[in-house]
Amino acid sequence: MPNGILRILTALLGVATFMGCGSKMGADLPAPVSVMEQPASFGTPVFGADPRAVTEAGFQLGRALFYDPALSIDSTVSCGSCHKQTAAFADPGQAVSAGIGSQPTRRNSPTIQNMAWRTSFMWDGRIATLHNQPIGPISNPGEMGPDFAAIVTKVAAYPRYKTLCKAAYKVDTLTDNRLLDGLAQFMGSLVSAHSRYDAHMAGDSAALSGQEKLGLQVFMGKGCNNCHRAPLFAVNDLKNNGLDDYSIDGGLYAHTNNEADRGKFAVPILRNVAKSAPYMHDGRFATLNDVVAFYRTGIQASPTKDVALPTGGIAMTDTEATALVAFLKSLTDEAFLTNGRYGKP
Repeated sequence: MPNGILRILTALLGVATFMGCGSKMGADLPAPVSVMEQPASFGTPVFGADPRAVTEAGFQLGRALFYDPALSIDSTVSCGSCHKQTAAFADPGQAVSAGIGSQPTRRNSPTIQNMAWRTSFMWDGRIATLHNQPIGPISNPGEMGPDFAAIVTKVAAYPRYKTLCKAAYKVDTLTDNRLLDGLAQFMGSLVSAHSRYDAHMAGDSAALSGQEKLGLQVFMGKGCNNCHRAPLFAVNDLKNNGLDDYSIDGGLYAHTNNEADRGKFAVPILRNVAKSAPYMHDGRFATLNDVVAFYRTGIQASPTKDVALPTGGIAMTDTEATALVAFLKSLTDEAFLTNGRYGKP
């Protein structure tokens, strides 16, 4: 890894050590009002718990950066290229997305939603904070990189970002920390909490069909909720779900060299899952029916497989499997997928 990136990573180890962010949190600012939605049922977020952490100006800076291909070394790929709003900010139909030079990336592009409640990022969990997460793709030579420092220098020179940075931080110099903080504010504000399931839980008895209600019972009764815990429909953990022997991609193991971590990947959020196909870290399953079929009959034994998952599969009738897929589709949040505030400015 180039020395410049090492220095940046060292400087960014703690989410609270924003060198360039203090100016927006000073006593001279008005009483803070967060622009990030925080559903009561989700609990306290990890990012954005302090309402001063997300401002309208910071959000708009991050929004502009997210959709700007200038964040790639050849100015061809933006964050939004592989994370499309209509797919809950995943890359629909692509097992793996294309990076700079049209080269295939290594893993499936995950959704970006409710990230403020996550405690690790990337499929292999190697990044600990939302603030630092963009360093991964921006400095990856197969995605947008490899020179993070050069990207910051390039983008900081654009008049547009001098103006946006001035609005967010009262200074017009876009530093590495301000760039990362802006992206974190935008991504942290991508909150999905308005599906038909949420209406059902709020007391609307007609929000779910009879089949979907049966699917909810299956979801809870068959143990799906152990790893995809409502209401976020995920847990902050990495697990081996019995896909295979992971001889190609060891997941977390590649970063810890701990055999106990082999084959462990982040548990994905299931909200809007019907819109974010294909599935798994390598995009191997094209449909939700394929995913459910795997959990019914395809779970393979391995030393690190999660003990909650029975080798072979989870006993489930065809009726239950069909109902489960129907319920998963009820987690779609159309307001989130079409909210113009989250789109390209």
